[in-house]
Amino acid sequence: MRLTILSALAALAVAASPAARADDIYYRGKTTATPALRKDVLKQITDVGVADLGCDVIDTVEFKILPSAYAPDVADDPSAPAKETYEKWTVTMCGHISPFLVGFWRAPDGAAKFRVIHPFPDAANGRP
Repeated sequence: MRLTILSALAALAVAASPAARADDIYYRGKTTATPALRKDVLKQITDVGVADLGCDVIDTVEFKILPSAYAPDVADDPSAPAKETYEKWTVTMCGHISPFLVGFWRAPDGAAKFRVIHPFPDAANGRP
């Protein structure tokens, strides 16, 4: 009886811990994000996955650094920094493939900042 309860608790702990799967994500392409910044971005993407797909497991991420002249068609944040660089992160979560626009910039204090835009604003136009 005691072994059954411990086994059940261990299985529950593993199942309830999506962070344990972070090492299982397959990455392709190039990103300018450091590993720590990538982890923060993926946390926000996971939050979107839970809200939109009911899924908190990221299987793959394909990075694409967008050209420096790229500017999204959306004006969702008029307070956004003037010098923002963009990447397209195509994420597979629970069998769903979804592109995200990730913008990066440096704060005046030198800290790395980012924002995640979903759905990808130019997907309907077939742009990057």
